[in-house]
Amino acid sequence: MPIEFTRRRLLGGAVVVLAAQPLFACGQVDGTQPARIVYDRDTCDHCAMLISERKFAAQCFTPRTGKHHRFDDVGCMVAWTSERRLIDEAETRLWVASHRDGTTWLDARAASYDDGVNSPMGYGFAAKPPGEGRLDFKTVKASAQKRAHCEIPTTG
Repeated sequence: MPIEFTRRRLLGGAVVVLAAQPLFACGQVDGTQPARIVYDRDTCDHCAMLISERKFAAQCFTPRTGKHHRFDDVGCMVAWTSERRLIDEAETRLWVASHRDGTTWLDARAASYDDGVNSPMGYGFAAKPPGEGRLDFKTVKASAQKRAHCEIPTTG
């Protein structure tokens, strides 16, 4: 028995295809942009605390797993990526939320930082656009690794 293509059947099929499109897109992660964080619901991949303070959020994308990892403090991101020997891999993308507005994502390696702030896990760093803070990422990384007692030496 031949299938009869009516306007209703074609329209219904188009609606199903369009509705399913976001489901297929979810599996396609390229890691070029930070992922969405659901504040007060998502937890830090390092310390398991809720990510609540937008101005201190951080995240990374690791090509090894194809996943984004979220953190409540740049220090947690440094500790987590250091423990897994990912921090110095150029393919590992690192982002920090700008302390200025909490909505702008900055490349963590290019950002500058101020210290002495009250951050969620006590690492004490606030990210700023390049050149606006007193510290560079190399300094923040070394300090955070020392505070987290990371025993894995990293380069750079």
